[in-house]
Amino acid sequence: MSEYPATSENNHQQNERAGYLSKWLSLLFWLIIPGTIAGLMGSNIFMTSAPGLYMAGQILNALCTAASGFIFLKLSREEDHYHIAAICAFVAAGASLLVSIISGAAETPNWTLFITIPAAIVALTGTSHEFKAHSSILFNVDHALSEKWDFLWKWYIGTFIGMIGSVLLILIVPIFGLLVFIIAAIAFIIVSIIRLVTLYHTARDFKLLSMAPQSEG
Repeated sequence: MSEYPATSENNHQQNERAGYLSKWLSLLFWLIIPGTIAGLMGSNIFMTSAPGLYMAGQILNALCTAASGFIFLKLSREEDHYHIAAICAFVAAGASLLVSIISGAAETPNWTLFITIPAAIVALTGTSHEFKAHSSILFNVDHALSEKWDFLWKWYIGTFIGMIGSVLLILIVPIFGLLVFIIAAIAFIIVSIIRLVTLYHTARDFKLLSMAPQSEG
């Protein structure tokens, strides 16, 4: 029996898989827009001046996080790391919503740290598995972009630790600690922008792969 029909079938499956990944990765990319708006609405500057807007931002942020969890769940069909990222996103969304309901538009009680700190660790774990998943699905498609996700994770966790460490430094050496925080925060913003661009390129790679011509059987 000729091997060409099998080759054609493999190409069809590859195109179908690439189209599926492109669809959900693109949705994940566009979800960043409402997530960013929610983050601005839910910032502390609106807590007292516009409590309604603040609460809406907190709720929208939790919904966006849950939506990302749903997308990760759909992507987990192709990569197991997405499944863990989905669970972490749902836990983080639930914790965020719970704290918002408890505190309302008032100052968050100190005891909620027992919720927010573990939730932050869970969210960071989810981000780790998200980056690993992106890297894994790209390994045989675009190795350079796959390695970029691994590199980005190192910078992401580095800048995150830098910001946490700078808070402790501010208590000991205020001026130096503030300087470290500013540098780490700027680096974190840059890494976040690169992350967004890399996600766009990842979705684009799979879109192009899904449009690749199939071999004739």
